[in-house]
Amino acid sequence: MDQLGALKLEGGSVTDYSATGAVISDKDAIIDVPCEVWIPAARPDVIREDNLDRLDTRMVVPGANIAVTAGAEQALHQRGVLCLPDFIVNAGGVICAAMEYQGASANMAFQAIED
Repeated sequence: MDQLGALKLEGGSVTDYSATGAVISDKDAIIDVPCEVWIPAARPDVIREDNLDRLDTRMVVPGANIAVTAGAEQALHQRGVLCLPDFIVNAGGVICAAMEYQGASANMAFQAIED
């Protein structure tokens, strides 16, 4: 097992990783990585008016609720960046979570999504 994997198994944080050449970046540094499709899926308000100029992508597909503020979404649209609505992108996950909470099976959840 590699050093990072062992660190995580011991309950450590990736910020404690100290291998030669390892660089610890600010949590928002990922915004600066150019890509075709950007998927913010961990927390809300990741893309805001104050950081959207750093984003170099053609499409935003939010897996988190409200990952892009309304103002940032409008500015990205004006730039020609396609922003898919979060309530559509992650609706299947919400439906599955609600059905799981009610004790439904996976088949029942998939049937609800299909319906």
